[in-house]
Amino acid sequence: MKTLKFFSLALCLLVAFTSCKKDEDVRPQDAQDNIVGDWTVSEGHAVVYTGGYKVLDTEIETSGTIDFENDNTGQSDFSMNILGEVERAVGPFTWEIDGFEIIMDKGTADETRWAIITDKDNLQELQYTEVDEEDDMEVEFTLILTRR
Repeated sequence: MKTLKFFSLALCLLVAFTSCKKDEDVRPQDAQDNIVGDWTVSEGHAVVYTGGYKVLDTEIETSGTIDFENDNTGQSDFSMNILGEVERAVGPFTWEIDGFEIIMDKGTADETRWAIITDKDNLQELQYTEVDEEDDMEVEFTLILTRR
């Protein structure tokens, strides 16, 4: 039950935390060019680690869209179903490219830093890691975006 509560918190804060993996084949200016457009959130994946051990590796059922505009604004409207609980990410945000990460801000104190794992014209794979030090838990989220 505690894992499900953690997922709920992590998914509610979908655009609030980060991961940082680099793909040396992607140039930052290419990422800027490739991310602009309208995307379908076509796949999701979560891996949960507790005490350094993988305790869950599961697909996330996703539906909806996310749009990145040329003026560095965007709009999200998608949902994710993990372990029977549906969370929605809805609303406007601003974004920018920082090296191999996309920084997204929904106007809160926190910003999300999504690592760019795959950066192609019609496919984006983005990832971030949520860390809960109090419960010694880490969740690695990956989303696959396909151009609409």
